[in-house]
Amino acid sequence: MVVGYGGRVWVMEEEERLGVVGYGGRVWVMEGEEGLEVVGYGGRVWAMEEEEGLEVVGYGGRVWVMEEEEGLEVVGYGGRVWVMEEEEGLEVVGYGGRVWVMEEDAALEVVGYGGRVWVMEEEEGLEVFGYGGRVWVKEEEEGLRVVGYGGWVWVMEEEEGLEVVGYGGRVWVKEE
Repeated sequence: MVVGYGGRVWVMEEEERLGVVGYGGRVWVMEGEEGLEVVGYGGRVWAMEEEEGLEVVGYGGRVWVMEEEEGLEVVGYGGRVWVMEEEEGLEVVGYGGRVWVMEEDAALEVVGYGGRVWVMEEEEGLEVFGYGGRVWVKEEEEGLRVVGYGGWVWVMEEEEGLEVVGYGGRVWVKEE
């Protein structure tokens, strides 16, 4: 068990190649059988390394999480951030603040600012950008572009096509 108070804290595990950086408050680090668990207070950070993938939950402050093997880079500033790496794809949920999610293999980039954003990536490269209730979704292979403004927006990429549900504001869907 490691406890740090104030300043910056770096946590690195060489076997799993997991790097976690937390700034401010107290930080608890626990090494368990399943992986690495990090808990920070004052900008709370939970980082859990599991067999199926990486699960990161950040609340307040700044959070950097990098996993080299999976090629996943997550940066969260403020608000709450859930990042789950599963077998079928990447699921990202962001609430408040700014969220950057980059996956090198699938070339996925997600940016969310304010509101809630759900992004599910299975096989194809999906790019989602949300800023204060605005959401842009661009599918390069299918040539699909979705723009939503206001309210909540759900974007789901399925086998047969793209399903978009928007609540409030305006929603544009264009498929070439």
